[in-house]
Amino acid sequence: MTKLLLAIFGFIFRNLGALLTIVAVLLLGSWLQREWQQLANAQNDLQRQQRIERLLVKQHQELIKAQQKTQKASQTLISQY
Repeated sequence: MTKLLLAIFGFIFRNLGALLTIVAVLLLGSWLQREWQQLANAQNDLQRQQRIERLLVKQHQELIKAQQKTQKASQTLISQY
C-alpha cells in the first residue's frame, strides 16, 4: 500500500513539475509578446515624432527666410522715404 501511495505521489509531482514548467513558459511567452509590442509601439512613436520634428524645422526655416525678406523689404522702403 505504501509503495502504491508513493508511486501515485511520485506521478503527481512529476506531472506537476511539467505543468508548472509549461505554465512558466507560457507566462514568459506572454510577457515577451507584450514587451515586443511595447517596443514596436515606442519605435512607431519615435518615428512619428522625428517626422514631426523635421516638418517643424522645415517650417521654422521657411519662416526665418520670410522674416528676413520682410526685414529687407522694410529696410528698402524705409531707405526710399
